[in-house]
Amino acid sequence: CGIRIVEEARKYSKKIKSTKNAHQGIVRNGFFDEIKEGDMVIARNNAPLVDAYFLIIEDNKKAKIYGKDIEKGLVSLSERCMTKHKDSFIDRLYEELDKVVEELTRKGVRSPDKHLKYGNLADKIDLLEIIVNKVNSTAEIVPLIKTMFVENDTPGVKLMTCHKSKGMENK
Repeated sequence: CGIRIVEEARKYSKKIKSTKNAHQGIVRNGFFDEIKEGDMVIARNNAPLVDAYFLIIEDNKKAKIYGKDIEKGLVSLSERCMTKHKDSFIDRLYEELDKVVEELTRKGVRSPDKHLKYGNLADKIDLLEIIVNKVNSTAEIVPLIKTMFVENDTPGVKLMTCHKSKGMENK
């Protein structure tokens, strides 16, 4: 990454270092109207990336979220909870979350809502709620998810978590 980008990142982790011959790089304020194809948008969590994806697409720019593993989890959960109606689909997602709470409680977990398993499922549900609000029917959910995520470099705006961005270069 560029020197300025690394300087910004070092505010959060001193472990990050730039390479010897790194370019200066550009750090911007993060307004959506300044995003150009080829830019990287990095967030700590996935939900802001899904929101950003739709804003960028609605602005007629190409965008992809890096993380086929995220796609796989969303598709699996969607297929498990699929119904004909969006409201009942959302209800089924929350029934899955209730099952996790029951399972964790049976195992003696005192605060199931603070457990990693609960958090991971709640994050997926947050993402699916955003996606559900962008489709006309539940039949569109899985095909849409499959267009949103990539694993390798692709043209357009690159959306990723901090974790996914480690080791990536952006020209």
